[in-house]
Amino acid sequence: MALRKTIPDNSKFIPTVNIFTATFNTPALGKYEFTRVAENQSQVVLPMTRNQIFFLDRINFGATIPEGDFLLATSVLPEIILKFKVSGERVFKKPFRIVNYIDSQEISTWIWTHKGDDTLVMDFTGVLNQIASLVGIDTITAHVSLNLYEVSQEQYKYRFFEQDRERGVRP
Repeated sequence: MALRKTIPDNSKFIPTVNIFTATFNTPALGKYEFTRVAENQSQVVLPMTRNQIFFLDRINFGATIPEGDFLLATSVLPEIILKFKVSGERVFKKPFRIVNYIDSQEISTWIWTHKGDDTLVMDFTGVLNQIASLVGIDTITAHVSLNLYEVSQEQYKYRFFEQDRERGVRP
């Protein structure tokens, strides 16, 4: 069952894709490790300005190896962390765990910042063991794509921030 969402019809669709890599034996011997690879941390998803509103609708995940191999090789469950670079605030309190490949899963939430210019970034962690079917594969590439909508209609934004004003938060 789909969640019902009401965003203005003129909202701009913004698809994003982030690519993460793990190389065999680097840094962990006998493994493909995403966690301790600097390029897999704080990857830019979307630059944001104060009071710019986005609706995160869906997530997709896959990798360059078959899903069955991914599942068998998983040693440390991969996780995605969405956060703001400047403030460090997370979009979701807990990491989003990757337990299999994802095809257009609903992950509906609103994203905005009151802190001035900031950037939405993504961390990707996890470790895969080398199993027999992965022998000879030097690098595994994983991709995470998000479907976002930018809401730019001022009347909608005013109503969206109205509840913050009532709580004393300055938009």
